[in-house]
Amino acid sequence: MKNCFRLLLCLIIIGTLAACGGQSSPDEDKNTGPEETAYSSDTAAPENGDSDGMPVHQRTAWQDGTGFDPKTTAILVIDDYGGDIYGDETPEQPFLNAFEIVKAGRSTGLPIVFVNDAHLPGIDRELELWGEHGLAGDESSQPLTGFDVQDSDYLLVKRRYNGFFQTDLDLTLRELGADTLIVFGTDTNICVLQTLSTAYNLGYQIIVPEDACSNELGVGTHEDAINYFDLCYGARIVSTETIIGEINAAA
Repeated sequence: MKNCFRLLLCLIIIGTLAACGGQSSPDEDKNTGPEETAYSSDTAAPENGDSDGMPVHQRTAWQDGTGFDPKTTAILVIDDYGGDIYGDETPEQPFLNAFEIVKAGRSTGLPIVFVNDAHLPGIDRELELWGEHGLAGDESSQPLTGFDVQDSDYLLVKRRYNGFFQTDLDLTLRELGADTLIVFGTDTNICVLQTLSTAYNLGYQIIVPEDACSNELGVGTHEDAINYFDLCYGARIVSTETIIGEINAAA
């Protein structure tokens, strides 16, 4: 009798398990399978990208604008140094343009900030790549004489390409109340590019007079660097004539 009861109980358990195994859960019924795509037909792609989710470049209102607030703008000259290296010779046009921009800015009260190389012989890594140049304390590391440096100008030094790296540049600009920079100098693809990278990351608005920048060392092309400033740093690219007109208008 006991054996019959045990057999009947086993049959009941087996039947119950079989019935449960044949049913699907509500969650399983909703599963569309492994071939389900990231976006269904009624799901919009990301607003700031193309259909593949990649970012799409767009110009900013700043880049397409004109003018600036003279109360919050400074002129930043990068590595246009050499003292009286040209002597009686006429410098190349980018330097002549730089002289004119500084002259116009100074006459209207804009802060003029120079940041130049001041390398330490024997230890600065940059000297391994480019040889001795712009040594600290040397006349060759001073701004070109064509700038006619005044006591009201600010002369800062650097030991790397980037004018902000381990220098007082950002502190000086903040204390001057500057949030907008008119930037130019040498070399377009090296020290100007590296300095603009940090200026952008720190939130400065950037204006670059492209014909006052110089590509002296032949690293890439001047045009590619200017295009990079436009695309990646949101820089407003202008000519020397345009920026001098805007400086005079802001006076």
